[in-house]
Amino acid sequence: MVATNSYIIDCDAGSGPVTVTLGVGTTWAFTRQLVRKSDASANAITVTVQTGEKLNGVTNGTYTVNSQYETAEFISIGTDGWIIV
Repeated sequence: MVATNSYIIDCDAGSGPVTVTLGVGTTWAFTRQLVRKSDASANAITVTVQTGEKLNGVTNGTYTVNSQYETAEFISIGTDGWIIV
């Protein structure tokens, strides 16, 4: 799980795929998390939510970051989970 004071999560998937699990939406209400892939490997960074939470309206949704220096930004919208911006 992401620490509550995190904003930028810089991931190196050079040794294998990485999964980032965002915190509970209600605990993180209106906070932003930026996930960035720092390596050039073919391994992906998968961003997921806590079980039962929503990502862009999809329960247990995921988002994949594939390319070096690619970033994805997530904002918690409270009881409705997270959105990708």
